[in-house]
Amino acid sequence: MSKTGEINKQNRDLSFPGIRVLHYSYVDVHTSWNNPCRNAPFWRFYWNRNPGAWIVFQDERIDLKMDEILLIPPNTNYASFAEGRFWQLYMHFEWDDPVPVSRPLAFSSAPFRKHLLETEEWFGCAEKHFDVRMYAMLLYYLSELRGRIQTEKGVRCDSRIGKALEIINKDLTLSSSEVAAKVNMSRDNFQRTFRRCIGITPCRYRISRRMELAQELLQHSTLTMDEIALKTGFANRYQFSKSYRQFFGTSPGSVRKKN
Repeated sequence: MSKTGEINKQNRDLSFPGIRVLHYSYVDVHTSWNNPCRNAPFWRFYWNRNPGAWIVFQDERIDLKMDEILLIPPNTNYASFAEGRFWQLYMHFEWDDPVPVSRPLAFSSAPFRKHLLETEEWFGCAEKHFDVRMYAMLLYYLSELRGRIQTEKGVRCDSRIGKALEIINKDLTLSSSEVAAKVNMSRDNFQRTFRRCIGITPCRYRISRRMELAQELLQHSTLTMDEIALKTGFANRYQFSKSYRQFFGTSPGSVRKKN
């Protein structure tokens, strides 16, 4: 330490981390949480005020609890289940830091317990520094995540699969053969490598992304059933309804009525 009381370290630019919150809400959740195959190209932040919900990752059940924050990295394959209704604070976000995490991680909610328990009072209120509170929580837990994985080894994956994920998420109607050609791989090699890296087949990944998008549109948009069918890559509402029922075990119409 110098005579001025300052630590002698070279100064560096202090810039805001490359984080973009895509969607967030504090919501009363029920059967819409049930999904046999979730997988998305963004991070997820979850805090549940009350019990009754859990996820299953590689046959491991992980309960969402009031005393924990759950972070789920991009392209993580898991299922979600619920018994009854529960309140959930969540954020979907992108992070430019390529941290080597390949599974959901839970952290103590104690540092933000007071803020979390008062969510109903400040959520969405500009005068209560809503955006500062949200980013404060997110940055704190990302910092905790970085500290936890410093000594862990990351899972290496073919860089072409990363490119393939970008292509699929830009156009959910492309076939495996079309995506394989775009990343200069044979169809068989692409499917094998994709499954090794992501944990499911390209077809299953594409279907899960289309279904999750459809579920979100049914709950949070005023689009008609025909418009949702087209937006999620189906030829018509009948094909969409059949696929939705096969995936979730319920009709899209029943989801729309509950919302």
